[in-house]
Amino acid sequence: MAIGRDSTVEGSFVSSGNLNRGIAYRLESKRSWPKDFHNRVYMEMSDERMDGLGLAWWGITSARLVDWQALRGASAVETYRNGIATLDELDAGYKALVRAHGDDGPMLETTSWKTLRWLFEAASRIKKLKVPSNVFSSKLCHFILPTAFVVVDRQVAPGLSLDYGEHWTTCKKAWNAADNKDELEGILAAAIREAPTNEISVHYPWSTKIVELCLIGSRRPNGKQRMGL
Repeated sequence: MAIGRDSTVEGSFVSSGNLNRGIAYRLESKRSWPKDFHNRVYMEMSDERMDGLGLAWWGITSARLVDWQALRGASAVETYRNGIATLDELDAGYKALVRAHGDDGPMLETTSWKTLRWLFEAASRIKKLKVPSNVFSSKLCHFILPTAFVVVDRQVAPGLSLDYGEHWTTCKKAWNAADNKDELEGILAAAIREAPTNEISVHYPWSTKIVELCLIGSRRPNGKQRMGL
C-alpha cells in the first residue's frame, strides 16, 4: 500500500495520514466489508441506475440499505413500501441533476448543498422516524449519487454536525482545501488494487470515499480531528 507524507491543509481532517489510518482501520477492523473499498459495488450501482430509479432499482437498493445497516429502528417492509411511493420524485430529480451537471452527475467538489438538499429531504421521508436518520438518508443518497454524498455511519464515521447539510458543507470545504488530491487518490487506488478486483471503476467516487476514510482515520489514535473550516 502506498504511504504518503502526512500532508494536510491547516485545520482540515483531509490528509494522507488520516487516509492511511482510515484505510488500515477498514482492513483490520471491518473484515466483512469489501476489501476493494466497494469498487465492485460502485460498478454495479452504475449499471443499476442505467434505466433510472424504478422498481427494479429500488428492490436492489432497499436490500443494499439493509446490508449497509441503514434501517435500524425501521421495518424493511415498511421502508420498501415508503420508497415505492417516493420513486417518481427520486427518479425525476435524479435525472434532472444528471442533465444539469453532465454525464458524471453532481460531484462533491463542484455542486452545492442548495442543489442537493431536496434529494436528501426526499430520502429522509422514506424512513419515517420522529428524528430524521442522517445514516439512512446519506447512504441512500450515496447510492443514487456516490460522487456527491458523503456517507454518515454512526459507528465509524459519525457526522461532524447533527445537521447533515452542515456536515456536507464542511466535508466539501475540507476536500477542496486539500492541495494533494492526486496523492490521496493514489494512496486509495493502491489499496483498492491490493484486493482481488478488476480495474478500478470509472465511476469510483474518489472525493466522497476519501473524505469518509479520512473522517474514520481522524478518530483513530494520532489522528486528531481538526476542524476549523
